[in-house]
Amino acid sequence: MTDVNWLLSAMMQSGAAIVAIVGGMAVARFVSSRRDFDISKAASESADLHLERDEISAEELARNANRLEGQVLATEGAVYDEIAHHVDVDYLVETHAFSASTAVRSAFKERCETRIDLLAEYEGELDLLGRTSNVVVTWEEVAQRIPIRKRMADQYLWKYAYLVTLEGMAARSLLLWGEVEELRREVDADVERANEELEKQLGRAREQERQKREVVTKSIAESATARAEFARVKASDDYSLIIRVLGYAAVLMICYPLVLLALPLIEVPLVWRLTAVLPFVAGLGAMSRFMAVYANYLNGNVEQIPRTLAELAGAPRGRLFGPEDEGLGLLAAKTSRWERFVDGAKAARPHLLPRVVMWAPVGVALVLLSIFATYVVPASTSS
Repeated sequence: MTDVNWLLSAMMQSGAAIVAIVGGMAVARFVSSRRDFDISKAASESADLHLERDEISAEELARNANRLEGQVLATEGAVYDEIAHHVDVDYLVETHAFSASTAVRSAFKERCETRIDLLAEYEGELDLLGRTSNVVVTWEEVAQRIPIRKRMADQYLWKYAYLVTLEGMAARSLLLWGEVEELRREVDADVERANEELEKQLGRAREQERQKREVVTKSIAESATARAEFARVKASDDYSLIIRVLGYAAVLMICYPLVLLALPLIEVPLVWRLTAVLPFVAGLGAMSRFMAVYANYLNGNVEQIPRTLAELAGAPRGRLFGPEDEGLGLLAAKTSRWERFVDGAKAARPHLLPRVVMWAPVGVALVLLSIFATYVVPASTSS
């Protein structure tokens, strides 16, 4: 028989020291991970913002390129001539932009509709000029009949509209056909040169769009990488297991010997002293297990730390008794309650043993406290 108070005091002090050391490491890790969390979050948000800006820029370049392509298709002598002859706009789209994309067809149609509206504003002046003149006037004289704002809106449309008027005059006087054809060749040549310049602009616009699409692809990859890194850091920022382990160790390594120390124990047999150490050893084993798992996580050997004490002890993720699978309608086979219980017990077996290993020391500690208070204390004080 020897005094047991020194043993309990040593257990409590060493347990408090171990819990304090691990708790200090957890606080240091929390501060460091919080900095990593803020950095990775800022990087993820910055990557998303750059991606959004690049996508907006790419869409703007694509709209500009589609608009230019629609303008290229519309800047042809045949299109101008058909608009001047009041050909339906849908027919123009099907004839001259049948193989283009939807966006280009829309841009082409919008361009043609704008020309039709513009033509309606000064077509009457040109008809009046054709009825009051029996000769082909110069372009300068025709331009004086049309406001400069309307002429500058489309510098070729009014010329083709006047050519249509001249066709009516030539039908009455065959001598005018030569002059009309000469004017048409002149205007067609001007339109062709304008079309070539627009095609050069279109080539540059498509190249800019292609380069921006490559930037967007790179930004998507960078954003995905930043999000994955942020998700990894965010997942590692879960300190629920640390709190559980510290609480578990504090109960077995501090509270348990503290309660025993409060009991009036003087002399305790060796077998009871060895028995009293078991919960403390279990708490020490839980702390060692946690340190080993956490070290593997920091070294990159495992991707994710456990979330609960049972998982720390080796239990697979998931609930001990998960919800029963629903039947597959009328074709599902009905099972009895006993069969469901047996199936549930088999499924719970991998979950159950680690929980027993983890929580059995707590039960043993409670039983030992009861035994010490009921039997060992009276025997110790009486002797």
